[in-house]
Amino acid sequence: MNLQDLYSKIEGYAMNTKNVKQYKVGDPYVILNSLHINYPVFNTALNYVTYQDHTVTINMSFYYVAKLANDSSDLFDLQSEGINAIWNVLKHLEDD
Repeated sequence: MNLQDLYSKIEGYAMNTKNVKQYKVGDPYVILNSLHINYPVFNTALNYVTYQDHTVTINMSFYYVAKLANDSSDLFDLQSEGINAIWNVLKHLEDD
């Protein structure tokens, strides 16, 4: 599996998760400063890749970003949704 295939799998799992409207790859600070964002966003950022013997290790960070209500009354709900979205992706990747 190459990196593009991995990103495609992650995108599929993320977009099939409740409360994810958009999937992005790359630096979350650059992406989230874009004008064309549909929240909530599931973002994947590649940290590093290592090769040792016959093993490839890919280290990534996953971000779930949503907009809070003006009074932050939905903070815990959004955090729970984010944890569920990330857990869903990890669970499916583990099965692959």
